[in-house]
Amino acid sequence: LEKRLKDPSMSVRAQAVVALAKIGSPRAVPAMVRLTAGKGAQHRRMALKALMYLSGAKVHRDRFLKLSTQQKYRREAALVLAAKGDRRAAPLLYPLIRRRYDNEGWRSAKQLKDPLLVQLALAQLRTALARNDVYMLPPLLRMLGPARVRPYSRALTGLLFRVWGRLDVAHPGHRPALLAVIRALGHVGDANVRRWLGSYVHHKNYHVRMQARVALSRLGDTRSLKRLVQETANASDHHRPYLAALLGQLPLARLRPALAAALRRPDPYERLAFGAALFYAGDVT
Repeated sequence: LEKRLKDPSMSVRAQAVVALAKIGSPRAVPAMVRLTAGKGAQHRRMALKALMYLSGAKVHRDRFLKLSTQQKYRREAALVLAAKGDRRAAPLLYPLIRRRYDNEGWRSAKQLKDPLLVQLALAQLRTALARNDVYMLPPLLRMLGPARVRPYSRALTGLLFRVWGRLDVAHPGHRPALLAVIRALGHVGDANVRRWLGSYVHHKNYHVRMQARVALSRLGDTRSLKRLVQETANASDHHRPYLAALLGQLPLARLRPALAAALRRPDPYERLAFGAALFYAGDVT
């Protein structure tokens, strides 16, 4: 592979850099260092990125950080530095999490766990709740996690009824945000929330109904959990994988006893779905 770094073909050289980075052997570091001093801006940048994963030395991170002064490299610098746990990525990540669909940026911000980024995200959440602005809620709630979102359960419940109060709408507006709010409320651990979520199991939208059942099951509603298991058993081949993934969101301690009888069903496809749900929940046995 090191010999291929001198190949006449640019694509071959690029793939050799990627392959060496994936192997992860420190023996490839000298070759990458030589490449960073060679010709070709693209290959120098790729070699420097490879060095981030091969050694992670501060000197290489410093050089990669300098790339962030150029607009076309700023996002890549933010993601790579965050992957190495370098807190200097936080100011570069913040513009990325101002956009809803930059999933890599949101994942990197969650992984970095920078206190300032968390505070900025919380401020963004408070503003969204005050303005009934639901557009950014799905990535915000995912990044912050249940523990940080729990103090806002009352505001989220109010938002639920102010924005999505009607249950007879087959295609509710901003459905991903509605599902994210229901999912977040399922983690609050407050039994009073069950009363407010209960009506959403009768929602006209199938995905909203199922997500409400998962949230209620997490809050201790055994009837919703039994109904969800039955729904999974009776589902079509199209819906069953989706329902198995939803069941897999529940804590393993609650899911395992609920599926004990279901795993003995004669239909192999039903058993496969319930086994997949346990696997999603963390049961690797």
